[in-house]
Formats: sequence, structure tokens, C-alpha cells
Amino acid sequence: MPEMTMLGWFHTILGIGAVLTGFCAIVKFKIISLENIIGQIYVVLTVIVAGSALGIYNQGGFGIAHVLAVLTLIALIGAIVMEKFKIFGVFSKYFQALGYSSTFYFI
Repeated sequence: MPEMTMLGWFHTILGIGAVLTGFCAIVKFKIISLENIIGQIYVVLTVIVAGSALGIYNQGGFGIAHVLAVLTLIALIGAIVMEKFKIFGVFSKYFQALGYSSTFYFI
């Protein structure tokens, strides 16, 4: 097994931070949202973690971890769009919750 690179350590440490902040947001507010600082920190950490995952190639090429990183970014963008623009009216909050919570599980 190859040694962990600095990018790998960076990714792992920030990933733990993202999971902890996401958990705190869900426990405290029952939803991850950009309306509170914990949700904002979660979103920023998640973008950094998913972006850094795209730069890790210990197994030789584009793999399942990279697919999950892309899915995380897509779900995060969808959740932010639902929260900000309310495309589906009152139902947007459900899509927002689905988007943010799915990023919580992909990490």
C-alpha cells in the first residue's frame, strides 16, 4: 500500500471536519443550510474535500472515489440552487435537504 501523500492527509483531515460539522448542523438545526454558520462551514469543507479527492490517484486512474467526488459536487450545487432560488416552490426545501444530506453520505 502506498504511503499517504500530503494531499491525502489534507483530504482526510478536512473530510473529518466536514463530517463533524455536517453532523453538528443536523443535530442542532435538523437540516444543513447556508442560513447558519455551521452549514456554511460544511459546504466550504465539502467543496474542498470533493475537489481534493479529484487530485488523488493512488490507484492509477479515475476510480469510484472520483465518481463519488463528482456526485458530491453535483448534489451540493443542486442543494444550493434549491435553497437560493426555490425552483420547485415549497417543495424546494425537500430537494435541498436531499441534496445536502446526500453529500453528507458521499463524503
